[in-house]
Amino acid sequence: MERKRIVKRRFIHLAFWLSLPLAILTLAGSGRPPAARAQTEMQKGFSYATWWPGNYSTPDADLALARLADTGVTWVSVIVTQYQDNLNSTAIAPTEGTPTDADVVHVIDEAHQLGLKVMLKPHVDLWDDPAHWRGEIGLNFNATQWNNWFTSYRTFINHYADLADAHGVEQFAVGVELSGTEAQETQWRTTIAGVRARFSGPITYAANHSGDETSLTWWDAVDLIGVDAYYPLSNVNNPTPSQLAAAWEPIVDLLADLAAAWDKPIIFTEVGYRSIDGANKHPWDWQIGGTVDLVEQADLYQAALAAVYDEPWFAGAYWWNWDVDPLQGGPCGVGYEIYDKPAENVLRAWYGAPPRSFDLPPADYDTKLDIYTDAIASGWQNWSWDATVNLAATNQVYSGARSISAAINQPWGALYLHHNGVNTTPYTYLEFYARLSSAGQEISVVSFDDGDEVLRERPIGDCRYTGGVPITAGTWTRVRLPLAHLAADGRVLGGVAIQAAQTGTFWVDELRLVAADTDVYAPIILTPTDDGYVSAAKPNTKYGNQKTLRVKDAAKDVTSYLKFDVAGISGSVLSATLRLYVTNPGPDGGAVYGVSNTYGSSAAPWLESGLTWNNAPVIAGTPLDSVAAVARNQWVEWDVTPAIAGNGVYSFGLRNGSGNIVHYTSAEGVVRPELVIEWGP
Repeated sequence: MERKRIVKRRFIHLAFWLSLPLAILTLAGSGRPPAARAQTEMQKGFSYATWWPGNYSTPDADLALARLADTGVTWVSVIVTQYQDNLNSTAIAPTEGTPTDADVVHVIDEAHQLGLKVMLKPHVDLWDDPAHWRGEIGLNFNATQWNNWFTSYRTFINHYADLADAHGVEQFAVGVELSGTEAQETQWRTTIAGVRARFSGPITYAANHSGDETSLTWWDAVDLIGVDAYYPLSNVNNPTPSQLAAAWEPIVDLLADLAAAWDKPIIFTEVGYRSIDGANKHPWDWQIGGTVDLVEQADLYQAALAAVYDEPWFAGAYWWNWDVDPLQGGPCGVGYEIYDKPAENVLRAWYGAPPRSFDLPPADYDTKLDIYTDAIASGWQNWSWDATVNLAATNQVYSGARSISAAINQPWGALYLHHNGVNTTPYTYLEFYARLSSAGQEISVVSFDDGDEVLRERPIGDCRYTGGVPITAGTWTRVRLPLAHLAADGRVLGGVAIQAAQTGTFWVDELRLVAADTDVYAPIILTPTDDGYVSAAKPNTKYGNQKTLRVKDAAKDVTSYLKFDVAGISGSVLSATLRLYVTNPGPDGGAVYGVSNTYGSSAAPWLESGLTWNNAPVIAGTPLDSVAAVARNQWVEWDVTPAIAGNGVYSFGLRNGSGNIVHYTSAEGVVRPELVIEWGP
């Protein structure tokens, strides 16, 4: 993505369309026929990046990549960055911000083991020139400097082309957002020819969105047109979905003409949005401040995918950005990450993966292990460092008579409570109450195994751990960290450190391991035992083996049926939700009714293999729930709680009142229908 101010320490520390360039106006509306998609596979991609050696090769990075694969992506763009010192430098080289070749090979191999295809995408950035960005490289070059720079660039890019070919990389990017160099057509054609001599797969170039994509004159030299599609969409902070759809229309026309002009498919080599209010106005800006806006980010994902997914020229997208931190993002983050944000489930729906719940179950205090309640528990020892610790403080107490005070004497000092080994299997959380003495204190929890090796560090200010409540100085805040987030679940725990980045005092009270109340939060997810649609136009035809469920109004009636066998409930049903995945949209998604488990014409249980219009269960009465317009590649939900009394067999009928036929995937399809039941005592 475009970075206009790159500060090297940032990478080290982090361990509508308001106007159109003339070229765009000339190309848009040219009346060219649309380009045919050159490949059948959609590149359901995501960018995966780090700016520090070693980060790609950690167990946490492997976990992060596995979580990325779980979202339904089929391709990953692996980023590796080398640097030139400043805008006018002509030497490109690795720095301490460059992943090693071993790191890059590791992530390529891990991706392949996960079934992902890889695009290797080498970047060049400025190491010590925060006032400029890579798109300005070359603006002041003379002929000698151009030759020197391209000589260095070819050494850089050929190195990674060799590495990519040797390790089975499926696609390669020869350059990224080098706007100031793109007029050097002969130099670029020579560069691309050198890459082709080394790499046998498809090649792309990632052009910036601001006119570079239309002014570039050598698209014929690559296989796919790459666009970093950070197009501004409006000048308001909270555009409606219809406003976003309208904003994408001229962009789609522009890109369709571009693809047709060169007879090549287009991929979005980057596209992404921060979870920040107004993200649609400046999607490329990774530095601007603002307030968290999860809804706008999700709406932007939906609008972009809805605008381009079915276009014949569109070959895929690589969203920016998935981090090597497996706990990246979160609902209070303002970055591009989508993990634990609503946009993640938007992407999952389009990429054919089931949604993921972000809710954490409540604590079950019937199963707990106290570490500190007025006194340190037996078996625990104070092994703190660079801190003056009082295990019987009385000046600030949350509960009882005493708490722990920790006066940090040196940055990164810590309250550290050690144990020879605690089996965490019965527990889900580490919980405590914290009080800070001053604003701005950065406090984190570090877990250790029974060999005193660090497992993982997590900041306590992450709102996932505080119930969304910000930690403020002078007040007690409950902190509840999942042991899984500390990489300490289901293993032997050797200690817990509460560490501060700055000097100062904090207090801790009611420190314990605690189980989760999973009875209420362990939903049963069922797929149909039988499902199918029936048609009044063909009343004796059986459609139970089809990959779709269909609904259409009574004038040409098409209705669908689903049957579920509910088992495993040993308490009360709290909620029941029928979920279907849309493959053909329409203005009326339909109403769901509870129907008989038997044929309408006999007492025999209906089966999808025998279901027809003439013998289907009768749909009558008041529907359980209904939905209005539905969009393609989205999950749709109906509340069917009143129909589910407990274990047993349940059937549902689905019909609508629209002349537009709506399709959902059936149990024979890739994304099967679901009945999700939440239950508890």
